[in-house]
Amino acid sequence: MPYQSKNPYNNEVLATFDTLTDAQLEEKLAKAHEAFQSWKNKTFEERAAILHRAAELVMERREELASYNTLETGKLFMESAWEMNVVADMFNHYADHGAEYLKPEIIKNPDQNAGDAVGIYNQQELFTKSNHGTLLTSKSFVQCQQSLWQVT
Repeated sequence: MPYQSKNPYNNEVLATFDTLTDAQLEEKLAKAHEAFQSWKNKTFEERAAILHRAAELVMERREELASYNTLETGKLFMESAWEMNVVADMFNHYADHGAEYLKPEIIKNPDQNAGDAVGIYNQQELFTKSNHGTLLTSKSFVQCQQSLWQVT
């Protein structure tokens, strides 16, 4: 059964889309995974440049994008145009502050029995440090639970 996109204001059919087959869905998921693999390997500077450019494009196409948003949501055009400003502001904000938000964070265990064990959280993986100074990735963490504290 095809999917229809309708204008919520007057119920007019704007577009009709065929339902994806399992194979088509798998292909799209594989492309999304590939894009994520590329994104996660970019430096913060590369990510910031992409986000700043996205903000510029949103503002360059503000009226067009606001029109789509109005059709999709039934909002007044002025509200949709304001939302495009918010989208651009968010892209710029994360471009400017994303590296700071994703800095590794040392988490000290409050349990006195844990000694000096800590968890180190970063955007890629959780690391744990035992009382003996051993740094383990989350993959080997399960094997050494006796000497480590668990971050949940």
